[in-house]
Amino acid sequence: MQPIVDVVGFPVTFDPERRLWYSDLTINLNNATYAPFVRLALVRYQPHALPDARISRVVLADFAQLTPDRSALITVDPHHPRRVRVVVSGIAPRGPSPTAGAPTAPTRVRVRVQQRDPNLNSDLGWQDVPESIAKVVDGSGTATNQPDLALYIGLITWKQPLPA
Repeated sequence: MQPIVDVVGFPVTFDPERRLWYSDLTINLNNATYAPFVRLALVRYQPHALPDARISRVVLADFAQLTPDRSALITVDPHHPRRVRVVVSGIAPRGPSPTAGAPTAPTRVRVRVQQRDPNLNSDLGWQDVPESIAKVVDGSGTATNQPDLALYIGLITWKQPLPA
């Protein structure tokens, strides 16, 4: 008797530069799990083949850790063009309870305004700007009644209006 299996098909694409096949998957956990590990069992599926030859042998992929589901929203107020609001929200680790003198939450968001040094042609050519150019006012919190969700709201105030 043949075992019955469920197969979920995804289109694959070949990357000629890396010489590898890949597929983009979306894994919805339906809960607030922070950075879980997954391991996929992969097969080649041929739906029009003979019943006993529709799937190949199973190949187990390496374990992979999923990134937390987060989003960032940056908005410029048209009535105050020198203000930029930064909001980051999403799943965060709970971590241990804070102790005296420690931060109140295990997750910390840090916003820095940087500018590129035109004399350095490298990804390392970025430097923090002084507060005389832009000042960051941090804020953070947790979503109401959701201990696994973090919410950061910050405000950047520029000395000069931003270019349009």
